[in-house]
Amino acid sequence: MKDSEEQYCGFKTRDENGKKFTIKKILDSYGTTHVLTEQLGEVGGQGIVFKTVNPRIAIKFFLGKHNKNDDLPFVYSKEISKKMFRTNALKIQKIIEKPFPKNSHISYPMARLEDYSGYVMLLMDDMCNFSNLIDCNKTIEVGGLRRKYDLLAKLSIILSRIHSLGMVYCDISSNNIFITKDPNYKNQNVWLIDSDNIYIPSFDEYGGQAYTEKYAAPEIVNAKSLCSTNSDVYAFASLAFETIFNRLPFAGKKATNWYENDTPSSNDWDAEDSSSNMSVDPRYSGKYAWILDANDDSNRVDGLTLENSKLYLTDSIYKLFSLIFTDGKLNPNLRAPIFVWPQYLFEAKDLVINCKNPGCKASFIFNTGLTRCPYCNEKLPNMIQIFNKDKLIFVHELDFNSSEQFNLPERLFLPFNIETGNNSYFKIKNISGKAIEFQLTREHINIKDRFYILNKNLNNIEKLIISKIKMELEENNYWVLSNKSQIKNRQRELNIIIK
Repeated sequence: MKDSEEQYCGFKTRDENGKKFTIKKILDSYGTTHVLTEQLGEVGGQGIVFKTVNPRIAIKFFLGKHNKNDDLPFVYSKEISKKMFRTNALKIQKIIEKPFPKNSHISYPMARLEDYSGYVMLLMDDMCNFSNLIDCNKTIEVGGLRRKYDLLAKLSIILSRIHSLGMVYCDISSNNIFITKDPNYKNQNVWLIDSDNIYIPSFDEYGGQAYTEKYAAPEIVNAKSLCSTNSDVYAFASLAFETIFNRLPFAGKKATNWYENDTPSSNDWDAEDSSSNMSVDPRYSGKYAWILDANDDSNRVDGLTLENSKLYLTDSIYKLFSLIFTDGKLNPNLRAPIFVWPQYLFEAKDLVINCKNPGCKASFIFNTGLTRCPYCNEKLPNMIQIFNKDKLIFVHELDFNSSEQFNLPERLFLPFNIETGNNSYFKIKNISGKAIEFQLTREHINIKDRFYILNKNLNNIEKLIISKIKMELEENNYWVLSNKSQIKNRQRELNIIIK
């Protein structure tokens, strides 16, 4: 690949005097040159992000106040906008000094730009905007409900780490989150790309005002409070609900223009911008009932009932949403904290099944009463079902005509751990001829742990420690995978049923 200026379109922009120009190469404060390739996304109207020839490096430019109808954004330059450039440089330095959680996917500044307001940040390759998940016309193309729950769980872990350090993200929105572009990629990733508005109440003299209106909590929209961990979890829940249903939680029959004239985040980087202009729109100010409120159907929408919402939500996820959008709508202290979300989101992911009908391919929360797809009425595929006592905790479709592999995560066998709960414990491989292979994949297994596989008559088939076992299947056979640990609260006996 040639690093020539002619190869890439660059960033078409203008300066404070209205002069139009194109930035193709950019110099950072360490003297490194970065070549821009293509626009990656906009951040709430206050910034724009570009890829570079280095797939792990992205550049964020801060945008000045400009008319949205203008064909070109305005950037602060060192030469023309001297005062704002110096002010922004100091703000970027303060961001760099913040105690960001280690090993979290947060794209914080690595270096300032030398000639323009902005910074260099680290980002994984082949990412796309989170809003790609929120498209009712692309449910299949984006990987279905299982992938949505997986990405939401990983996002909630990042936010949990931020909150654990007393930090508030503030502007949680689909524009500020990037995800793995390929929905079929094995290890899906989530990155927060806008660290500018992360606010530490005990540290920051200013801040805590940035938000995106359609996700923001009522106390923020109504200008009654600065951002807090409680407002963060409200914004996260709003985004999660929209991701699952392709509809915002209050986008009911009382308003028809939910996706028109959305107000972007307040712009902390523009000296002329004022937080006093906060809108008090009834769509966002807490005046309407949640569209799935069990006690108030005044804002319901056609086609979405409490009953059919169970195809998308587990009971635990519904209760979390209810705490946010009913009890906690106007009382921030009643909202479920972000720390409790990862476990329940992963548990919901574990109960998603995909219809194998090529003309349908719907995904939904499975329950043992279902024998046919609720969308196309096709018979459900062969599947593995795992029960902890009488409670279904995992389901996955099986295709014996392929060599598809999937993992049984650690959370099925041990108490949930936010750091390791999503790690693979067993790998399951379909084998042609109606057989499956279990392979223990946990790297650092406690030598005291013993796994046994028993047939439906509870006769011991084979002890499994660090090995694999192939099991030939017969119709409606089931096995018991027993974890005989000496630590009593870790001992589980899981029924594995193949249908």
